[in-house]
Amino acid sequence: CRAQITEELAVFLEPYGFTPDHSNVHLVFGPPEKAIMVAVNNLRADTLVIGTIARSGIAGHLMGNTAEHVIGQTTCKAGNLQLKYNFLEGMLFN
Repeated sequence: CRAQITEELAVFLEPYGFTPDHSNVHLVFGPPEKAIMVAVNNLRADTLVIGTIARSGIAGHLMGNTAEHVIGQTTCKAGNLQLKYNFLEGMLFN
């Protein structure tokens, strides 16, 4: 699964001139809330921008909102962006 995710990330980043092993790209694995916080702390980030697919209704309530949880836990500046497309969604939620 990691190889497939890394491959999908490479395809996504290519038009922007980045690769998954670029020094400004940080691919972490694990439960999203924990993995994001570990990365923020390890990188000593001063700003976090996190994407959200903005689920609403019962689906949003049952699954929670990772962006809200992470932003609530971080001590750095944080904000979220609503994504129109989540290239990992099919792999993560099927």
